[in-house]
Amino acid sequence: MRPKVKSYLSSIRKKIKIPERTGTFLACVLIATLLWIYQNLGQIRTYPIDYPIEFVFDKTNYVSLKSLPKTIKLEVKGSGWQILRKIWGIQTQKIKYNLVFPIPTYLLNENLRKQASLVVKDVELLDVLTDSLRLDIDKKVKQIIEIKVDSSALDIKKGYEIASPIQIKPKIIAFEGAEKLMKFLSSPYYIKINKKNISESIYENVELKIPQDTNNSIKKDENFIKINILIKKKN
Repeated sequence: MRPKVKSYLSSIRKKIKIPERTGTFLACVLIATLLWIYQNLGQIRTYPIDYPIEFVFDKTNYVSLKSLPKTIKLEVKGSGWQILRKIWGIQTQKIKYNLVFPIPTYLLNENLRKQASLVVKDVELLDVLTDSLRLDIDKKVKQIIEIKVDSSALDIKKGYEIASPIQIKPKIIAFEGAEKLMKFLSSPYYIKINKKNISESIYENVELKIPQDTNNSIKKDENFIKINILIKKKN
């Protein structure tokens, strides 16, 4: 076996032009590293790992207003090989945490530990290091809302005026989102044109944004409103 290894290392050294002493040194470092990894991975140790989790709830009727974590931090005990498998996600069963109505505002650390203990195998679960999680899940509601331009807020240049009724397309939009956010959507919903000293007609698409919807959880039939405002000089 040894002559074959020497022959193999020699061929590699020639191909990449490594000096003989350097090649021998690198081979020793590689072998020593592999032996160290093998020896240490066989030992029993305690280690914190990020473990995959999925929060399951009725997404048809409820919506989360903040991103739910995809992992929680666990402290586990096991051999290096077992822990490495968990870190790499090899044959790792995801924790599925079922949220049922009424959905709690907080998930305590002990709740997470109880659920994790049912799933985590091959290693010993010592603790859940993730703090209690705050949930912000609300009921979904739908609403049909009329869209208008806030003409009172238009900053029209002196000597100019709106020449005809403001054209909006579409005039009505269907919204769907968390009940607590939908309360901010009055009907009609007024769009403000952020232009100063207007003296020319406006033909543009305006993005429809809800200021309170920080993570874009409200779904809309249309995201842009086409607005035509004809401006003319006063006679």
